Amino acid sequence: MDTALKRILAYIVDIFLVSLVASLISTIEVINPYYAKYEETFNEYQDLLSDYQDEKLTAEEFKEKVVPVNYDLTKYNVVTNGLTVILTIAYFGIYQGLANGQTIGKRFMKLRVVSNNDKKLNPGNFLLRCIILNSIIFRILNMVGVYFLNAVKFNNYSNVIFYIEGFVEIIIFVMVMLRSDGRGLHDIICNTKVVNLTPVASKEPIQETQPKEEKVIEAKEVKKEPAKKKTTTKKPKKTKTKAK
Repeated sequence: MDTALKRILAYIVDIFLVSLVASLISTIEVINPYYAKYEETFNEYQDLLSDYQDEKLTAEEFKEKVVPVNYDLTKYNVVTNGLTVILTIAYFGIYQGLANGQTIGKRFMKLRVVSNNDKKLNPGNFLLRCIILNSIIFRILNMVGVYFLNAVKFNNYSNVIFYIEGFVEIIIFVMVMLRSDGRGLHDIICNTKVVNLTPVASKEPIQETQPKEEKVIEAKEVKKEPAKKKTTTKKPKKTKTKAK
């Protein structure tokens, strides 16, 4: 599997785990006293959306009513968002550094964050990398803004943050997918890279090394000539001549 695709799958696994834990903790009333109000406001938002889809509300009426509802949703969801930020930093920034550059998702996909110049990474590298990759600054700005701005101003403010955050995420995604080294904006700033621990098969055909053939000297077939018969030359018999 391609390393870039493995990184995306690993990130999806990691974000799912962090979000799941944050959601479960935020349901505890002692930790999040606004959970019940958030649920009530969310149901109100669903009703407004349903009325708009059923054309019971015009676009202008829907916008006028949904802005204060979104404002309340953000305010009542601050504890959950705060827990998500804390757990994200703890998971990607601290745990990943202690686990030698691996999260649960990266371990599953056999990936690791390492230094780009063979120097040892410090906790600061992982923390800064986490802040950039997971849009921590934008989330904090959103949580702070809801307490200092009214509903209308916060709506415009959050829209600006949303577009800037989306632009940064697109840049990171495109760089990871298209760069030959797969380094995103967060990797370049933090001097890191993600390596694939699975050996990649070579695209070049493997040439089988055959043992050198021993030179076999073929014995030439010697044509056996028929054995020559020994010719014995008989001496002429001496004939006695009688004297007449």
